[in-house]
Amino acid sequence: MIFTELYLGQGLGNQLFVYVATRAIAKKLGTTFGIKHPERFKAPKLFDLDWGEPIPNNYKIHQEYVHGLSSHITNPRQPIGLTDKSVFDLTGNVKLEGNYISEGYFHESLDDLQNWLKVNPEYEHDDTSDDDLCILNLRGGHVRNTHVYAPRSYWDNAIQRMVEFNSNMKFIVVTDDVDAANDILPEFECYHRDLENEKQNPADSKVGMWDYVALKNCKNIICSTTTFACFPLWTNRNLKKCITPKYFSCMNHSDGWWCRGDSIFSYVTDYMDNKGNLMSPKECKEEWKEYYLKNNVYSQQDLENNYEF
Repeated sequence: MIFTELYLGQGLGNQLFVYVATRAIAKKLGTTFGIKHPERFKAPKLFDLDWGEPIPNNYKIHQEYVHGLSSHITNPRQPIGLTDKSVFDLTGNVKLEGNYISEGYFHESLDDLQNWLKVNPEYEHDDTSDDDLCILNLRGGHVRNTHVYAPRSYWDNAIQRMVEFNSNMKFIVVTDDVDAANDILPEFECYHRDLENEKQNPADSKVGMWDYVALKNCKNIICSTTTFACFPLWTNRNLKKCITPKYFSCMNHSDGWWCRGDSIFSYVTDYMDNKGNLMSPKECKEEWKEYYLKNNVYSQQDLENNYEF
């Protein structure tokens, strides 16, 4: 069995990453999966998730390999980990520990996500599925003063790119921080609806169930640096245009490195840098690999334990 544990303090996006990675790794290895402490899940009303099999009493712990620990780029605010290749060689009962924020762990199971993360029908809606509507998904107002936060110039550049794509485009904000949205993007109507109030850490922002489905069913979106948007967009069957900050949470100061080295995701149509330039995920992957090989970002051991996909 392959299993993991949900922890207090994880956001919904982080919980879905470890949940999906665990299921996909178990599937690839031809074994069962399980989730310890499913009662800590932050959106129990939104999904009816399969939590797998009971957790065994005896097991090994696999700590996700962290690439780039010896690199001059790495610091606690900008991890540059890739995909831990060794998870695909695990045997027996194993508990996964780590973040597992890489599409590499589940890229072969993307089609399964429609069933694994099926939204309960009472929360489905098509309020944001208009061809001429674009969501501005501003997340995490509590990090407004940190290096990860996209400045107003990012939104202005991305909005201009969306208008070039569709001159009739209209914009709304979907956010977990209405105060931040009203401060940074005051001219746009703002939404944060159907809050999930069960089993929440009082210090956490509340999951907007309407918000999640709004992202899942929209056709156009501009994202901030967030894991909340990842799985609604991976399961979005309508998406036409998705602009996201290049370099993940290092957009404001990177000279070519990617914070979380495997945070280049397939649902994105365009990654945008702080000058408004756009690149496809494929182009970003090629540019990033050229950068880290040229600049010796990773050790030989790091490169040997990187699963490329």
